[in-house]
Amino acid sequence: MEVIIFGAGISGLTVAHELNEKGYKVTIFEKDTIPGGMARTFRYKNGVPTEHSWRGYAPFYYNTFELMKRIPLNSLESFSNQFTIEEVRKHNKINDLWTIYKGDVYDITHFVQSHPGGKSNILRCAGKDVEEVWRSLGYSFHINNSHVISHLTEVKVGTLIEGFSKKTVFDNLNKDRLNFKYLFDKSIPGRKPKLNLKDFIFLFYLFGKVILSDKRKKEYFEVRLDPIIKKHLSKDGYHFISDFIAGPGWGFDKKTMSLGHYATFVEYSIFNSEKGWQVMNKPTSEAWIEPWVDYLKSKGVKFNFNSELTKININKKIDNCLVKTKDGIKKVKSDLYVFALNPFNFEDIMENSKRTTDKVYKNLFNGNIINNQISFRLGFDKKINFGEKTTGYVLINSKYNITFYPQEDSWEDNVKLGMNGKIKTLISGTIILPYNKGLKYNKSALSLKLEELKEEIIEQLFISEDFRYYTNKSKVSKKNIIFKEIFDDWYEDGKLLKSKNKKWVNNIFNEKYRLEHKTDIRNMFTCGSHCKTSINIWSMEGAVESGKICSNEILKGTNKSVNIHNHGSKGIILILKKIENIFYMLKLRNIIIELLLFMLIYSIYHLYKKLKIENI
Repeated sequence: MEVIIFGAGISGLTVAHELNEKGYKVTIFEKDTIPGGMARTFRYKNGVPTEHSWRGYAPFYYNTFELMKRIPLNSLESFSNQFTIEEVRKHNKINDLWTIYKGDVYDITHFVQSHPGGKSNILRCAGKDVEEVWRSLGYSFHINNSHVISHLTEVKVGTLIEGFSKKTVFDNLNKDRLNFKYLFDKSIPGRKPKLNLKDFIFLFYLFGKVILSDKRKKEYFEVRLDPIIKKHLSKDGYHFISDFIAGPGWGFDKKTMSLGHYATFVEYSIFNSEKGWQVMNKPTSEAWIEPWVDYLKSKGVKFNFNSELTKININKKIDNCLVKTKDGIKKVKSDLYVFALNPFNFEDIMENSKRTTDKVYKNLFNGNIINNQISFRLGFDKKINFGEKTTGYVLINSKYNITFYPQEDSWEDNVKLGMNGKIKTLISGTIILPYNKGLKYNKSALSLKLEELKEEIIEQLFISEDFRYYTNKSKVSKKNIIFKEIFDDWYEDGKLLKSKNKKWVNNIFNEKYRLEHKTDIRNMFTCGSHCKTSINIWSMEGAVESGKICSNEILKGTNKSVNIHNHGSKGIILILKKIENIFYMLKLRNIIIELLLFMLIYSIYHLYKKLKIENI
């Protein structure tokens, strides 16, 4: 069975990966010259890496991590020291002991005498895969022990020559969890937004009633969150929820984010055993997308870049598609067609195909509001010591609500920042609120020219007292900026900046218009994070899950299927949701959360009384 996939973003690559494993013949057409879609990174001629927006990976990205673990790195990395398994096995004595971990070779001789498990146990690692030894001895907890892994990384001597390395794309995730810090401008010096007790109780009620709802939840997807919290929270609490978490952390548009989507994210963050996000240890394409494409090519998947879908010829089913290439218009034909495209581009294609009456087109067209967050890079010729590794920063009160992170603090030491090593600190940032008026030009980001916007960003950074603290401490000033860039997607069009790739994001308008993966055209399928998924939030996890769901739709009727993690509620939350559905059917209020809130306030009150009595 042959499948053509249009779009080499995360969802399209996921479908290619899953169907290729199931024996399908897969061909991908991509309008850009490189894969990755909105997640792609690339380097300019001067070697500086750039991206649409820096990528964080939440601990509940289960489908994403599962897929990453199936993408081997094998021969994609080169090492100065390479050894055969026989050579490693020769180092098997107390005073000369080597072991293997994920295809790399480590000299653990110095650890023999101090090993808490004794010499006999550590000698079992000689020339063997240490993970297998840990499992056989009942020490599997070592596998995810950051202390153990950090010791190993200090004594790496090379890699194995033969066979596939056991390292996968998942190993390119930075093991340190991502921290977030506030930075401020001078209008609120020394103050840090935080939730007080009243804020906490109100949010417990507000988000709780959404988290414990099921059928009623569709109503909350159309409720704007920002005016609610602006009215009921303290000023600090509002800044924390809206200006720190909403856009900078979770990617929502402040003006159009819904109560339902925000509360869903809160649920995933609370009910998860792992805390904290991660970033890659190098640019996204180099860490994930390029190894993925190389792996798929090795498995027979065909890629056609610089090939843009322009028209779909449909009778009762898709007969063929027209693709624009450098050699002209090309007609392509297959058994099945998957459209893993930006929904806005897909709308244009459907209109050009004269299919404006199709349900799939109507669903895409209605209610899609664009998120215009703008990505930028600043390169400094001196190192800025921010003091902590793997940390993102939010200028909580900047006019554009800017967020950024110094990439070299999260990437491996051998990742080049560009300009022949002249760049010592490379800040990757995002303008969250581009429609606000700035400081330098008193205009929105979207109404500035590209050069003006770069200067406006620098102005807003350096007016922050905290940002100046770090730069002054490192003896860095504006004069040390030797590279400044707005992501290549953005261009000047008359009086406004516009993006080549409009960004779809969850909002109060579009939840009910999200697409099913199987369309009413029998050999036509769609996927992408704008489609219906259990995570229900526009994200990389949503893109991967959508690709898996689409693959299962294609595999229906066969004896094959794709494993998918369902993000639905579990345990007591699921039980309470089913009870709440009864109240909803009876057209009654959601009284479960009101009872829980009463119990919370009652407990806090009695705790307060107890502490007061003990202090008398």
